[in-house]
Amino acid sequence: MDLFKTKGLNVDLHPRVDGTLLLLNMLDKVREGHQLEKTDMKKILSHPDIKQWLRAYGWIGNASTKFEKILRSLHAEPPSDLGQWGNKIVEGIRIAYENPEKMRDNLQYIQSYDWNVAVQKALAYLPENTKLEPMMIVTVDGFNGGMFRHDTVFLSLVFFDPSQVDMKTFAHEFHHMGVDYWWQNHPLIHKFMEEPKKEVKEYYFVKLFTYLVSEGMANAFCSPQAITKINGEGPWIAQHNEMITIYENRLDVLFNRLEQLLKQILQESKDDLSIPFERFTFDKDGRGIPPGHFLSGRMVQAMIDASSISQDQIIGLIKDPFNFLNLYNKAAKEENLRSFPRFLLQATEEFLAKLNA
Repeated sequence: MDLFKTKGLNVDLHPRVDGTLLLLNMLDKVREGHQLEKTDMKKILSHPDIKQWLRAYGWIGNASTKFEKILRSLHAEPPSDLGQWGNKIVEGIRIAYENPEKMRDNLQYIQSYDWNVAVQKALAYLPENTKLEPMMIVTVDGFNGGMFRHDTVFLSLVFFDPSQVDMKTFAHEFHHMGVDYWWQNHPLIHKFMEEPKKEVKEYYFVKLFTYLVSEGMANAFCSPQAITKINGEGPWIAQHNEMITIYENRLDVLFNRLEQLLKQILQESKDDLSIPFERFTFDKDGRGIPPGHFLSGRMVQAMIDASSISQDQIIGLIKDPFNFLNLYNKAAKEENLRSFPRFLLQATEEFLAKLNA
């Protein structure tokens, strides 16, 4: 695999498609009236690409078991005990099952796409000398159209629309990869995220700020269409625009949730932080993107719009993610937007000083 070192070089990226091809072939078999046999199940569940994809959903706890249940029910009604994640995976499988030609057309497009364009777009919003080692696995994922986990970009055929592709479409996930390069070498982030202990507040403090910077920048710079209304027709666009309307109308609520989460992290209470953190950073309501993605993206957009803040300052957050709220407040003051209270920023700085001591 080629190492993409600096701006101006080309990258030779070949998406891994064998796992998805295997799954599409199995769906063809079911469509022809055959049930999947034990050997078929074993081939699917043991394929390296599919295993790596399911491993990315480690937070589900039993993703592989649920996926096997889904495969066993392809010729019948899906199980009723799959939960939100499982139901979305069923939706993705059903879409692939009902649209075989579209899936293969999408796959062909992805294989022929000029990935260097997307990498260059990501690098435009990353520090100089960012090193990327791109790896991509193509999936049939109804829960997440694209994600970055464990040094790998996962891209789903299900929600892929070649007519909507531009140079920013894939840059979002490559940007995550570039950010991760710097954070692997950041002493504080490495200390508390390398072997995370989710019961400690330090973990959630670091996780929250890296989340705000990573998702905020990737959405605002690389995929702004994810956090704004888009033109066009069709059920997907209508659903997306409805989500944006809901989030825009509840912007103060989202700010309150972020403030409350940060307060819980900074206080001495023994609250279980996993619940409010996941409510903020995961799409628990199935709207399309998590509330934290939307809010952090809009916060970075405010920084971009502020004349007093340069792009280099925003990119600098990658090396200093804990300055995120300070830089946002500077933009908010200029643009007359809601800002974070000074006492909260002061408490954040004091907490950070203890971590660095």
